[in-house]
Amino acid sequence: MTTEKTLKFVRMRGVQELTGIGRSQIYSLEKQGRFPRRNKILANTTVWIEEEVQAWMAARVTQCRCPSPSGKKEAA
Repeated sequence: MTTEKTLKFVRMRGVQELTGIGRSQIYSLEKQGRFPRRNKILANTTVWIEEEVQAWMAARVTQCRCPSPSGKKEAA
């Protein structure tokens, strides 16, 4: 039995709702390579893949909950 994942595209407003992060911060993190890259699927349509955004969110939660060796929380 094969289980295929269905891709779901999310536009900017959806990414903002999922993450709670504003537009400029999303673009800034993306530029730094610290956020999933957007995909231009049509001339005027840019989307993110929801699974990639959710994986990024899960990684952030894990990172924030793991204490650093010095015992202090690391900066985002």
